[in-house]
Amino acid sequence: MLEGLLSAGLSLESIGERVGRHPSTVAYWLDHHGLEAVNRERHAPRRTKRLEINAKGVSLSIDTLRMEARKCVLLCSNCHAEVEDGLVSAPGIVASAGT
Repeated sequence: MLEGLLSAGLSLESIGERVGRHPSTVAYWLDHHGLEAVNRERHAPRRTKRLEINAKGVSLSIDTLRMEARKCVLLCSNCHAEVEDGLVSAPGIVASAGT
């Protein structure tokens, strides 16, 4: 089932919505079965990022936040959605075929 959903070009979020599970649960099962997520190359490898930069990060020093932000292509949520859906490409992000 997972292989079919991945070959259809669905993201972890899309698969999670279809099967009623959180994207992190989908990611766990992909890893468990030796599968890779679609558009995986667009995101920095988890091992290179120390933290997630979000509302929880407000207590961190500005220098720490800047250091982490340098590892990312920063996009607003609207642009991120367009890139994830394959509607547009952005500098520094590998576009995937078929999405």
